[in-house]
Amino acid sequence: MWRSRARQTAVVDSRTRSNRRGSGYRFASGYRAADRIIDGGATAVFCCNDVMALGFRQRMAERGLHVTEDMQVIGYDNILKRFGLGWRMTTVEQSVGDLAAACWGMLGGRIDGVVNGGGAGADAGRPWLAEPQVKVLTPKLVQTACA
Repeated sequence: MWRSRARQTAVVDSRTRSNRRGSGYRFASGYRAADRIIDGGATAVFCCNDVMALGFRQRMAERGLHVTEDMQVIGYDNILKRFGLGWRMTTVEQSVGDLAAACWGMLGGRIDGVVNGGGAGADAGRPWLAEPQVKVLTPKLVQTACA
């Protein structure tokens, strides 16, 4: 059963773009990927940003399809709200402020280790050689249409 559901859900990311350089996470990428995904029988699509989702939705509309009735479309980044655009779209919002604070906290800790001579062993004073750090931030689902 999970395999049939997996076939019905698609992800639009930079791999669905054409081979042209610089055509990745843009409106045109979502637009170009739409026909292949729709014709493949997907009933839901997750786009790697809201601009790609807009491109996907544009192509759906041109084909006479409707979000929610014919296919679920979810974007990522909630950028439309930040720019005051009135689109109703379900999206995943990752707090840029929280992301920046987490990055600076991790980077600042490594810089402090160099400045203050922290650490021991062969990699002391060379934080770029330290073990990778992982910080998981919980995004927020913003449901305004289609989920």
